[in-house]
Amino acid sequence: MAVADHGGIAQAARTLHLSQPAIAQALNKLEQHYGFSLFLRQRSRGVELTVQGRQLHQMAQQLLQQAERQEAAMGLIAAGKSATIRLGCFHTLAPFYMIPLIQQFKQQHPDIALLGEELLQDRLLGKLLNKELDLAISYDMGISNSALIKQKIASQAPYILLSKQHPLAKQKALRAEQLQGQPLVMFDGAGSKDYYHSLLTSLGLNPEIALVSQSMETVRSAVGNQMGFGISVMHPKTSISYDGCELVDIPLLDPCPELAIVLLRLRDIEPSPAMALLLSQYQSFN
Repeated sequence: MAVADHGGIAQAARTLHLSQPAIAQALNKLEQHYGFSLFLRQRSRGVELTVQGRQLHQMAQQLLQQAERQEAAMGLIAAGKSATIRLGCFHTLAPFYMIPLIQQFKQQHPDIALLGEELLQDRLLGKLLNKELDLAISYDMGISNSALIKQKIASQAPYILLSKQHPLAKQKALRAEQLQGQPLVMFDGAGSKDYYHSLLTSLGLNPEIALVSQSMETVRSAVGNQMGFGISVMHPKTSISYDGCELVDIPLLDPCPELAIVLLRLRDIEPSPAMALLLSQYQSFN
């Protein structure tokens, strides 16, 4: 990992406080064990991962992250925590539904460790199905696996995001037809593309796309800089973008589908007493 991350054996040796021959020997043993080359050695340019090396690098990252989480969990157990709950959350929902819950749960149940993890939807569902998570929070976007129990905990209606300087910014509500001919700053988070495309179709809009981003804060910044309008379902408590632009959010008068937020768990696993506490906590949390 150090060789790949720092671009060479010499750089990795300095970082790890090991000798270059020791690292080179370890790499050679690893390549001999798996039967393929991990790196292309280039005298003047350091090393570069091979195709197989990139695959192993990705798996090694996941293993190290898992080891770090396991170490953290063991530390909590050693500190006297009676139970641990592993909670995953879809990345854009984490500030709204995971962080406040963890804080509240920690205050009310200090003997239970609640470990949160922010993930994209495919990885979130994969870890839940592989029993690497106990519970998961996500938008209900195409989740139809019979192995999962879904509990609806909230739903969000889409709204229009505009710069405070936009000509429509003083409207209390908007109809989609008022946005005809205006460019869209498109949020393209993993798993959410189909929802936004179906929403645009239901609203009769086919706007020119001014910018596409997987970061809602980038969308907010672009809207604040008057590159176009945005569509969102979550309401941050601040109306200021990262770069200081003022924004307004305006509800739609057109009927459009809301996006449900669900709590997920495996059907064939009975909730532990700690999980039951969290499930009841979520009902009061909302």
